[in-house]
Amino acid sequence: DTSSVYWRTAESLVSDPVVVKINGSEDAGTFERLQHELRTHYDDKLKFVYTMPWLPTEGFSLKETFVQRRLRLTSGDSKGNEVKMDEILAPVGEGRNKRILVEGDPAQGKSTICQALAFAWSHPDEATEKIKSFDLVILLHAGDLRGQDSVGEAIKKHLLPIDCGIPSRQLEELLQVKKVLLIIDAFDEASTENEILHQLIEGKLLKHKTLLVTSRPNFLENKQRHFESRFTVEGYDKEEQLEHVERYAEHQRIDPKPFISMLKEESIIDLCNNPLNLTLLCLLREEDTQLRITRTALYTSIHRIIRRKAGERMDLTEAEVEESLLRPLYQFAFEAHQKNETVVREKDSKKVENFQQVCRVGYLTNEVIISRLQKEVRFQFTHKTFLEFLTAKHIAEMDRKERLNWMQHLRYANYSIRIGGLAIDDDFKVEQNEPILGFLFGLLEEESAELTQMASLVMKETHFSSEPHPLSLRSSCEASHQLLRLIAELNNDVPPELADVICKRHPPLINIHWNCSVSCMKGMLKLYNLRFQHPIRLNVEFTR
Repeated sequence: DTSSVYWRTAESLVSDPVVVKINGSEDAGTFERLQHELRTHYDDKLKFVYTMPWLPTEGFSLKETFVQRRLRLTSGDSKGNEVKMDEILAPVGEGRNKRILVEGDPAQGKSTICQALAFAWSHPDEATEKIKSFDLVILLHAGDLRGQDSVGEAIKKHLLPIDCGIPSRQLEELLQVKKVLLIIDAFDEASTENEILHQLIEGKLLKHKTLLVTSRPNFLENKQRHFESRFTVEGYDKEEQLEHVERYAEHQRIDPKPFISMLKEESIIDLCNNPLNLTLLCLLREEDTQLRITRTALYTSIHRIIRRKAGERMDLTEAEVEESLLRPLYQFAFEAHQKNETVVREKDSKKVENFQQVCRVGYLTNEVIISRLQKEVRFQFTHKTFLEFLTAKHIAEMDRKERLNWMQHLRYANYSIRIGGLAIDDDFKVEQNEPILGFLFGLLEEESAELTQMASLVMKETHFSSEPHPLSLRSSCEASHQLLRLIAELNNDVPPELADVICKRHPPLINIHWNCSVSCMKGMLKLYNLRFQHPIRLNVEFTR
């Protein structure tokens, strides 16, 4: 009868504290529970940095091994100033930096900065005033926002346990009323088909909350105006390199002297300013005393170690690992790169035979995410740079026609289209293709004809033979310098066949800008060894 229904309903309401409101305690209790869940999640998940692909469960302690990063301000009145990591959250004027962009080259530690900030917030007794001033810190990968209806939905799916019981509606309300730092890592890995991400950046969503976005350079060209503060991550200086290898040695409980002496080698100076590369160099020094002087040689050596250790774990020969596990992985990486993804779904893995064994090689980690609707299995490459190396391995094994077709569909030069002063831009920076092209050039070093074909296409597409525009010294490193950076990936001198082509098509003038990379300089040194019929004029600008 109706009375029994009434009492059963009343009883159920009393037994469920989530829906009973007493003087607003529900809201306070929900906030405290959310804060607790986030802090325990960050403390559990972010305390280690995982660098070694062949040891996916062995990490370096974030607290003991992380070297504080320096950033350089690239916007505003203080442009050019160096700041410490947590100073990017400092107030500007009367307000706070609502939109903050942190850019950095591959493997310079952008994700680790995000990790360190969230982990510091999870330990308020040890955190700086700037980071602990936030009621909530939300750390998400850009890909976590894809396919979600709201930021609250993304938080529920990726940061909270399935039995937490906080509705998305309440999460959205707390985001509105609390002081929130929202950290979105790796814009460059998941910027397409990601409406919520773009709404956050443009201030159409959570406009008055602090948003920190990280990305590789040149992926946010058309959205830079939405950021009040922009920073770039600086490479390691000498002191930071020393601190890094000493902390590495202490963590591994070994003598730091071999790593300290390694830092004095001029041949690897450009590799040592990168945290990931320096860790890999230390790993190699433990296994082998021979130094690798190019990025391609470094990753090739690491790859050999991974292949050998995978064979030992699975009782396979290295040839069997290569044929049955690595070749499918190269293809898988290439397809992920084509979609600009480092996280792939279970449905994509079903195309690969023996995929679970492929995961055991070490380049992929898998995780199970349980949402309110269904279980989702995802696979993630341990680092985007490894994905790019594996992609280059696949392209290197293509036949010449297929590889040339892939290269011809890339855009190499810098483009800028402006129509009648309107804000209709189509800027493209060559650096977006460069990591894979650099690896590919190094992998093809022993194939002189293939190398020459690739270099000829790059020279044509980047107008290498043309005289630079007179104003180009005012801008950053040119697209035409790409050949120089590719040549720097060669372990040996330029092969004769390629040298002949360069000598015939060299430009009358080369500009070296203060912002040119070490790779540009190394490439120039290799050019000096070629026998040009007429000398190349060189303009050098070192003022900043």
